[in-house]
Amino acid sequence: MEGFETKTVVEMTPDMANKILASLDRLAKLEEEKIKLLSERCLDIEEAARHCGIKSKSTMYKLTSDGEIAYYKVGKANVYKIVDLDKFLRTRWNENGEI
Repeated sequence: MEGFETKTVVEMTPDMANKILASLDRLAKLEEEKIKLLSERCLDIEEAARHCGIKSKSTMYKLTSDGEIAYYKVGKANVYKIVDLDKFLRTRWNENGEI
């Protein structure tokens, strides 16, 4: 029949509604974290390496992948908060007596 649209109606159960609300809540929290991160001063990997006195990006990647330096993903890039880098430097200095 021309001029008529067919619509499918799906009845939402309370469980489905709760799952949707939980997903929306998680998305909102992630968005808040992203906004907070973007408002803080962050460094890319080269800047972070310079800040720490590390000469190569590969060393920086190794420290990152080993979990020694905290990082955040923005798109495909790793970014580093100065406060986290300074914490790493203090820990490294205390453990080894040198950086």
